Amino acid sequence: MSTADIVLDSNKQRKRRILWKCALGNTIQDVLNSRIGWAQTSTDDWQFYWVSREWMNSTFDRYKFKEGQVVCHFRNDYELCRKDSLIKNHKKYRKSCDSTTNLDYLPASYVLPSEYHLFVEEFRKYPPDTIWIMKPVAGAQGKGIFLFKKLKDITEWKKKDRPSNAETSPYVVQSYISRPYLIGGKKFDIRLYVLVTSTEESFTNSIYQASAHLINFLTHNFCLRKTLLECNRQRQLNRNGRRTKDTLSTGHLFTGNQSTGIKLFIND
Repeated sequence: MSTADIVLDSNKQRKRRILWKCALGNTIQDVLNSRIGWAQTSTDDWQFYWVSREWMNSTFDRYKFKEGQVVCHFRNDYELCRKDSLIKNHKKYRKSCDSTTNLDYLPASYVLPSEYHLFVEEFRKYPPDTIWIMKPVAGAQGKGIFLFKKLKDITEWKKKDRPSNAETSPYVVQSYISRPYLIGGKKFDIRLYVLVTSTEESFTNSIYQASAHLINFLTHNFCLRKTLLECNRQRQLNRNGRRTKDTLSTGHLFTGNQSTGIKLFIND
């Protein structure tokens, strides 16, 4: 076989494969490397590109896509993926629905500091011992989450570890669910993996659900009394000027490191 034949055969093999690029160097890249029939490329002839958030913000709108090229994000997907945008769009959708539509699956939610005055009005409608939860709008893995019961706790949080002229980071505040749905007395979350290939109305059958899912269970049974004690302990630490962790390490709340929980895979 001549050198020209070898090059031609190599090009044919390349065309039969799905060419991919990955902006990350983690498990995603390992999975793509292990897929049969997929080949990594460093050029612009890719068919699938696992892009970074920075790439979407800086490059997506001006990139000249070729036919058949797809990336792992939709444009403006943060409208659903960021907590503040999700709340904004949920409220907008709620206004467009009639009174018979049940949308009470989301607790009272506000974005601070922009909706602070609206939140204060809502706060005063609840009993004094109501627990509220604060979350960073773009955080993950329980980082930065904390609980409170009094408005002055928010003031203490705004001052904590920040220069007086620093801008306050946006947070979402929600009423804490005091009677959550439990399995065997434990809190849990279910991760359902779904592939959405298009958001266009003209595309049918564009949503695919994975056959395997993940359930995370906490190691301790849920107890609201212990939740209240943790809330009071944290507030006391803040008042005494002692540094507290960015997350709460307790088995009774969905905050902090969940690596000690129980993971369960289920297959359909």
